[in-house]
Amino acid sequence: MKIDISNFLSTVHPITWVLVAIVFCYGVYKGYIVIKWLNLPNKNDPHLKCPNNKSFNEAITRNIEKTVEIAKIQFVDTLKFQMAEAESVWIEISDILKDNYWKQATKHGLKNGERETAVAYYNLLIDYIKSDVMDILRGWMRSNHFIDKSEVEFQSYTQDKIKRLIPKISDAIDHGFNRTVLKVDMHDLHQSALECMPRIGILAKEFFLKARAISVDMKKLMDKIKEEP
Repeated sequence: MKIDISNFLSTVHPITWVLVAIVFCYGVYKGYIVIKWLNLPNKNDPHLKCPNNKSFNEAITRNIEKTVEIAKIQFVDTLKFQMAEAESVWIEISDILKDNYWKQATKHGLKNGERETAVAYYNLLIDYIKSDVMDILRGWMRSNHFIDKSEVEFQSYTQDKIKRLIPKISDAIDHGFNRTVLKVDMHDLHQSALECMPRIGILAKEFFLKARAISVDMKKLMDKIKEEP
């Protein structure tokens, strides 16, 4: 059976990666794990065992701190900042969808009382969809390799994700449709929602650009930490 490693890694919680990093660093400190690229002093050097020589312990401690800090930035902070942008973009997307329904409800001549009830239901539906959309974006952000892509590759990646995201939003609205409460024609609502999708697509593209910029900034920060003594 073939295992999709990228999908598996994207499901692992960021905190788990930080814990793995801590355990890994502890293993290096204890000498259970040996890696050449840490550029640490030779642990077998007899001079390093002298009680007055603190250089080895200081080097170990600093490299552990740096490794944990880098792991936190890569697996926790980057995702946190990206999802903050996702939350901001979703507010704009949901406003577009809610405004669209308000126009449809007015167009179908709903009276004030029933229109308020219908609008409240639709707003709850959009808010419910949010959790699914955030889960999708979170999965994409965890497995992203934005900084490894060329401009052409990134554009292609973005277009592909938007093409996959928009139908999910549209389908979720259709799935939650309740004619008795919403009191509008499902086909009309579906078509009007589709007309909103180009605007939503622009917002989604802006989100991916911001998410990529965050990845770039976080990479610079990690590189800076690596270069620190």
